Amino acid sequence: MMAYEESLTDSCKMGIVEAAMAIKQGVAAIEYSLMSCEADADKFCLDVQPGDGAILNCLKANEAEVTAACTTALKETGMWNAPMGDAK
Repeated sequence: MMAYEESLTDSCKMGIVEAAMAIKQGVAAIEYSLMSCEADADKFCLDVQPGDGAILNCLKANEAEVTAACTTALKETGMWNAPMGDAK
């Protein structure tokens, strides 16, 4: 893309910038949730094989005991309601 930057339309350039910003926001949301839920995941889900939302499903299954900070982070970032695969 960089080699053709001069040829890109302003609309295309703006789309690239918006996509980059969305990716940064997504990474920040994941980091926030990881930091907020690490202790809970270690406490309740240590035996859960990661993948396909298994850790998230485990945290949700233990919602009554998971810290408010973890639950809040997951809900604020939209991860709480994110579609996940079946946990095994």
